[in-house]
Amino acid sequence: MNVIYCDHAASTPLREELIELLQELYRKELYANPSSLHRLGFRAKQKLEKCREEIANNLGASKEAEVIFTSGATEANNLVLLGLSRLSEIYQRNEILVSPIEHSSVFEVAEFLKTSSSEIKIKYLEVDCQGFVKLAKLKEQLNSKTLLVSVIHAQNEIGTIQPIKSIAKLSHQAGAFFHTDAVQSVGKIPFNFEEEQIDFLTLSAHKFNGPKGIGALIKNKQILLKSIFFGGGQEGGLRSGTENLANIWAMSEALKISLANYKEEQQKCRKLQREILGFLSEKKVLGEKIFLNGAETLESRLANNLSFSFKNLTGDQVVSRLNLKKILASTSSACNQQEIRPSRIIENLEGFSDPKNSFRAKNSLRLSFGISNSLGDLEPIKKALYELALFS
Repeated sequence: MNVIYCDHAASTPLREELIELLQELYRKELYANPSSLHRLGFRAKQKLEKCREEIANNLGASKEAEVIFTSGATEANNLVLLGLSRLSEIYQRNEILVSPIEHSSVFEVAEFLKTSSSEIKIKYLEVDCQGFVKLAKLKEQLNSKTLLVSVIHAQNEIGTIQPIKSIAKLSHQAGAFFHTDAVQSVGKIPFNFEEEQIDFLTLSAHKFNGPKGIGALIKNKQILLKSIFFGGGQEGGLRSGTENLANIWAMSEALKISLANYKEEQQKCRKLQREILGFLSEKKVLGEKIFLNGAETLESRLANNLSFSFKNLTGDQVVSRLNLKKILASTSSACNQQEIRPSRIIENLEGFSDPKNSFRAKNSLRLSFGISNSLGDLEPIKKALYELALFS
């Protein structure tokens, strides 16, 4: 069955060359535990450290940073917030500022700390109607008690790209650390860990055509962080557990390939994005029957992201109808038994709690493009969206 896969923000296909690479790894006897003292363990350790160095260099984190391998970005995000909060007494700071449109692996940790810790105080930042953090308000909320500011680099649902360098600068001026969840931006947006003044950055391989189950936390090596795992003390004592060398190697290679090809790939995705928006606007349904969520200026949103809300169709209905047309996308809504749960992200955009905009949180659709898409996908996608907009 030929399908049009438009759900790359959820997960991406593994590159064919990485499948061959993984087979090669085992042929070279690099299956040993990197902590073992024998010659095969030493070879595995060498490869592990080489991957760590390459990932750091490719993201501009070669001087004062270290790479901690994790099972994915969810674990890495948990490690930052929970690990840092356990040191609040040492830092003599106890406030964590997060945006209300963070991925659940940050937002749910913040909610957990908010209700379970008497020492840690959680404050939520303000965002505007397009999902941008209000910098003036951030500056007002920062104080001598602020321990950490956590703001997602590119929002996973609506595609808005935050000015993280400005946010990091404000955070540092107040003496706070800055963390960004860069899951959606790594391999898609050129940025530099050190130039952007990032203290903690999280990434996940399966978002840039690497394998699932592997990710990393890149941290400023000068910053003390407490482990949330107990065990063998791997990864500098921050993440116990035998390193998954096969997936780590594949992640390192996937990152190199993505960065080498990102210009061409992003041009294609931006073409898809512009053509679809132009078509819907020309047909006079954009802003009438179907509404764009997130940054209005395309340069301020991910090139592979389109987030829409339909006037009279729920996100579940839209996804189901697209599925029948072999167009695979996702919705911000989740069906919990008989209850439709609106998108928390869209609900928290400024003005979207207004009754006239209340439909947008439960009627949302996300299209996210990637290596499996081509310009030949344009016509069926445009036709399907237009038909749904007319129905709406």
